Formats: sequence, structure tokens, C-alpha cells
Amino acid sequence: MVTKFNSDDCWKKSTVSEDMTHHILNGKPLYDAKFDEVMSFHYPGLAPARRGNRWFHIRPDGKVAYTGSFDKAWGYYDELACVVKNGYSYHIKEDGTPAYGSRFAWCGNYQEKLCAVRDNENNYFHIDIYGNPAYPFKFRYAGDYKSGLAAVQNDEGYYFHINRNGIPIYSKLFLDLGVFHKGYAPAKDSKGWFHINFHGNELYTERFVSVEPFYNGFSRVSLQNGDICLINNKGGIEKTIRKSGGNNLLAISHDIVGYWKSFMLAGAIDLGIFDILPASTEKISESTGVEEERLLYLLNSLDERGYIEFHDNYWMLSHRFDDVKDQLPAFVKNIVKHWISQTLPAWANIDKSLIGQQSGFEIATGEDLFSWLDRRPDEMNVYQNAMFEYAKIDYSEIKNRIDFRQYKRIIDAGGGFGYLLESIINNSDKQDGYLLDLGSVIDAIKMQRKLNGRIHIMKCDILNNWGIKGDAILLTKILHDWNDTSVKKILNNAYESLDDDGTLFITETVSRKIKSSGSILSLHLFLVSGGKERSIDEFRGLLKSSGFLIKNIIELQSGNSIIIGKKVKNND
Repeated sequence: MVTKFNSDDCWKKSTVSEDMTHHILNGKPLYDAKFDEVMSFHYPGLAPARRGNRWFHIRPDGKVAYTGSFDKAWGYYDELACVVKNGYSYHIKEDGTPAYGSRFAWCGNYQEKLCAVRDNENNYFHIDIYGNPAYPFKFRYAGDYKSGLAAVQNDEGYYFHINRNGIPIYSKLFLDLGVFHKGYAPAKDSKGWFHINFHGNELYTERFVSVEPFYNGFSRVSLQNGDICLINNKGGIEKTIRKSGGNNLLAISHDIVGYWKSFMLAGAIDLGIFDILPASTEKISESTGVEEERLLYLLNSLDERGYIEFHDNYWMLSHRFDDVKDQLPAFVKNIVKHWISQTLPAWANIDKSLIGQQSGFEIATGEDLFSWLDRRPDEMNVYQNAMFEYAKIDYSEIKNRIDFRQYKRIIDAGGGFGYLLESIINNSDKQDGYLLDLGSVIDAIKMQRKLNGRIHIMKCDILNNWGIKGDAILLTKILHDWNDTSVKKILNNAYESLDDDGTLFITETVSRKIKSSGSILSLHLFLVSGGKERSIDEFRGLLKSSGFLIKNIIELQSGNSIIIGKKVKNND
């Protein structure tokens, strides 16, 4: 029996039937008709419905609201509904006629009289109810507006919030973002998820696997250990609502055997397996000289960890590496050799290093890391190749956040194989670059790399006088390798080499003193080179002692920050 109703707004209380063929009210059909599929009613009392492959909207009495149909139709928002016809998306009014003349590759739903759309060049932006762009900018992605703000993604893949005019409401960038709700929005950086305010500032220093919006003062979050908790707006845990159920002793065991994965990759590299793929087990066995049964121990382990896959009797790189498959073998080879052969001895002496006055590496080898490397060109080559691989990941953002074209003589101190400096110099035809590093590094560059002709390579121990002047100096991931005494020497040399109006650019991971997510890395640096990650107050003190003032700090999505310093003047 069909529900009898006297009110035109009966649709507000209706729901979609379990088989999605009609609407029900009070457990009874709202109308006589049946469709192949229906969706919920939205204001002004219309619901999408489908018969065959054609979509349209129906009224609460089950009758079609207008003539004509579409390839796809969705619900009404702000009294306009998104439809698809002949491969194009647009919005219609309640009588089924187009709301505007424009057509798009994709349309969202209107929220607050603005709607996200995508054009045929895959650019996202927002339009008003007349189909006109709400602002002159375009993005890689754009989300819905809520409370006058929307999250968008730029061409570099980073997210920020814009107002209704398309203008960013703060200067920071994030790896991902949610919408603002009651003044706070979920955000993600390289360390995890957290919440920000309207200024883009974090509410707390903690990071989580996932976070939900705040609801009356609390947010539901997931912890690294699998627990689900409620936190307050200071990041403090108010209540654990579900324990992970995992065995903590087993979790410790997993940490203890973590080295398995490193040596597994090292073995695959030494055997040249990544260079052989794609190949059958028999072919890999012939190429490596490993008997098939034993070879499968390694191949199945690599499969279990998601590095390779087995299809149609062939082993191949996992599809998750499709976009980097050409770089992956070299990346893994260079990185694994560094971590396994060069830093493992330092960790083996962690107790002695923490108790004594030497790094774990010095205890193991009798020399500091860089002296040891400089006397062993092959080892220096391994180290610099590893750093070059990391530079390709971490440093590309730097040149996009700083306009280096205003500088004429750029000094890259300890710049290794010169990835960052070359990317900067290649962006302008009026600059000269000066790459300073140890003799073994410079010799390797001469043999292996052909740099831009405007890059001048110079053998230099950055702990001693540099013997050159420039209007910009780069210290990129350098200072964390040294103790405070050596850092002061490096900064003093930078001061002497920098023009009076020049700029110092220090790129480092800025640590937090409490519950820093970079603590293990800081421990590693201490054991390998005697260095550490530093807080911004520590950097400020070291810079001040060498005659610099911090003028700005730019946070990067890699987790690093660019600390911009200037020489102290008498009126500063």
C-alpha cells in the first residue's frame, strides 16, 4: 500500500528502499512507480532516478519532473543538479533546463553557491551559479567550500585553503587537507595528521595516522600503535576508545628484526636482481648463480614486502613503482650500500658512544666520518650517490619556494654532487654557482658528472676558510652532520664569504624538544657523525653567535625548513 500524504514536504522524511528502486515513508512506498535505481530527495523536493541507461529527476509522487533525460544525474544542491550528457558535465535547474551555457569535463555539487569543476585540460576551479569562474586561478584539485573556505592542490601537489576569491588564507602548504569545521581543519605533513587553525598553524605538536574533525571539543584519532582515541584541541589524549589488540611484545620483536628488510634489499642489489627483471625464476637463477629453491627464499620475501610481483611465470617490479621504475634500481642500490656498509658499524657502538665522547663511527673506525670518506674515494662515491638520490626527492621543493634569480654568485657549501645548485643555475642565464666540497668529492664530479658550465667546482674543507665571496650561500642538510663547535666554524666561514647584503639559506629538519618525530634520526646523526637535529632556538643561538639574524623560516612538505639568515647590522 502506498503511503497517503497531505504535505508537499513528505519527501524530507522519506528514505531509499533497500533495493534502491523507490522511496519509502513510514515503512510504505511513497508512490506506485518502480525504477531501476533512485537516490535521495533533495530540496526543492526532487530525486535522481534511472530507467535503463537514462537518468532524470522525479517528484514525491513518483512522476518525472521534466521532459528529457541524461547519461547521469545527481541530487540538487543550492537548487541546481549536476548532470552528464554526451560526455560533458553541467548543472540544470528544477525544470531540467541548463543553468548556464558552459560545459565541463567534470562537475561537483554546489555548496554555498559555489561549485568545483574540472576543465578539459584537467584544471580545477570553482564556478558561481551562473557558470562563471569565481576567481582567475586554476588548481590541480579543488574541494567543496565550507564556511567560505575550500581546500585546493597546487601544481606541485601541495594543499592549502582559499577564500571565495581564490586567495590563500595563509602561506603554509600541506600534503593533504580537510575542510574547516568549527574553526579547525585536519591537515597532513610528512610526519602525519593533525589539526590547524585559520592561520594554518598547528594546534599541537603530536601527529597521528588519521584524524577526524572536532566534535564538541573532541576529535577521534588513530595512533601509530593502532589505538583509537579521543583528543582535545591541545592534542592530549582524553580517552582511549579502542585498544589495538596487538601484542606489545610481538611489536618489539618486529622492531628487533627490522634489519632483515635492509639486508634483504642489500642481497637483491648484490645479486643484481632488479637489473634482471622482468625474468623467470629460471632466468634469474642462471644470471645470479643461485639455485632456484634458495633463490625463491629471496624472491618470495621481496614479493611479501611489495617490491616485486609474479605474473604469468615472470617476476617483475611491483606496479606501485610504475612511475619510478627506471630510477628504482639505482636508488635502492645507492641507498642500501650507504646504510648497510657505512653506518651500521656506528650503530653497533651505540652504548660506548652515548657513554663516551666519540661518535659510534669514530669508535668503530678510529676516524670521523668525513675524514674516513675523504681518504677512500670509492666509499665517498657510495656516500655521495646516496645523498644525491635523497637530494632528488627533498631538494626540488627548495627551488620552487625561493626565487634565486635575484642572486648573481651562489655558493653551495658542502653541496656534494651539486643537484640543488645545478637546478638553481639552470633556471637562469645570469648566475654563477660555486660548489665547495672535499677533494675526493670534486674529483668524483670531474670523472662522473658534467655540470652546467657556470658552476665552478672548488676543493674546500668547509671547516676552514672558503676563499670566495658570494651574495647567496646554501647550507643544505649540512649543519646536522656536525657538533656545535664545528657548526660555529662553518657559520663563521659563511659570514666571511657572504656579501654584506647577501642571504644565507640553511635547509634542515627543525626538531622539537618534546616528542620529536625526528628523534631517531637525531640519534643516528650523533652515532655516525657526532651531529644532531636542532630546534629553532638552537639555530637562532648558533647564528647569532656568528653574526646572523633569522629573517624568515619557510616550512617545506619534505619535513625540512629553510632558515633564511642575514648579517647583523648596527641597527638590528
